[in-house]
Amino acid sequence: MKIWCLLLLISTYSFANESIFDGTDPMTDQELAESETYIHQGQAESIYKEQCVNEDNTIKADCSTDTSTAFEEGSNMQKLESMMPMVNMAYSQFAAMLPIKYVEKQNGGPVYTDGKREFTKQQDGSFANKDGEVIDPKGNKDVKQKTKDGQDYCGIIPQVGSTAVTFYEQTM
Repeated sequence: MKIWCLLLLISTYSFANESIFDGTDPMTDQELAESETYIHQGQAESIYKEQCVNEDNTIKADCSTDTSTAFEEGSNMQKLESMMPMVNMAYSQFAAMLPIKYVEKQNGGPVYTDGKREFTKQQDGSFANKDGEVIDPKGNKDVKQKTKDGQDYCGIIPQVGSTAVTFYEQTM
C-alpha cells in the first residue's frame, strides 16, 4: 500500500511539472517586449507630482524640461559630461596597447627578490628562499616584489566594445 501511494505521488508530480518544460510560452514576443518596457502612467504621474510639483501647482526649479544635460549650462561638470564620449573613445583605443606590470605570486603571497635570490611565502606566513633563509620584506629596503610585464586583457574589453558599437551604428 505504501509503495502504491508513493508511485501515485511520484507520477502525479511528474505530470504536473511536465508543462513547465514543454516549450510553450503564454506571451508572444511582442507582449514580452512590451511588458519589459511598460511604464504605468498613473504611478509615473504620482511620482512626478510628488517630486516636481510645489504645493501651489508650480513646477520646481530642479525639474526642468530640458533633459539634454544633467548639469547646469556652462558648469565644469557639464563640460566634463560633454567630453566623456571622447575620453571613452581614447581610452578604448589605447588601453589595450599599454603593458601592465603584474606582481608574481606563489603560495598565496607575493614573490620578493633582492636581485639574486627569490623569497616566497611559507606556511607560517614568513618569507624564505630555497635555502631556508628567512627575511622580513617590510623591514628590508633591498628586497622588492618581483614583477613581470604582461598584457592588460581588461583593456581589450572597451576596444572590442567600441568596435562593436561603431559596426552596429553603421549597419543601422
